[in-house]
Amino acid sequence: MAPYAPNYELAIELWKENIRELRLWPPPIMPRERMSPELADVWTEHSYNRNGRDAGFNLLQHVDFRACIGLSVMAATEWIEQICAYQLLARLFVRKCSEPNERGADEYLDQVSVALQSNNIGVRHAASAGLQKAGHAAGDSYEQRVDELLARLQAP
Repeated sequence: MAPYAPNYELAIELWKENIRELRLWPPPIMPRERMSPELADVWTEHSYNRNGRDAGFNLLQHVDFRACIGLSVMAATEWIEQICAYQLLARLFVRKCSEPNERGADEYLDQVSVALQSNNIGVRHAASAGLQKAGHAAGDSYEQRVDELLARLQAP
């Protein structure tokens, strides 16, 4: 796909059409600086399928509030949203774009512990992969917390 110039108005109008194929186009053309947390919530909640959500999360990795979106969407009820959130956070950890503060790390590890026990294998895989990337990217204290979480989950 050829690159297109960012265009806020066109992105919004395409999204309003409520047609699955047209909802794939707004994320690549939405100017990053014009993306708001409220709009991100709408786009992540109302995408039709994984491709649409992946496109949205691809845009979200570049906005200032990216970690907040990832942490909040991790707790979503839809498995597709959860997978995208774990993939987003894993991407941020690997790129060292986001290192969680103490509260964020606690929230992340709590959500991962729930996700690793999910009935959905995709959620378990995404949470596991994200946890591995976070453990490698973060410091020793965080790695120790990841090891403790894994030990707790393996205990009978």
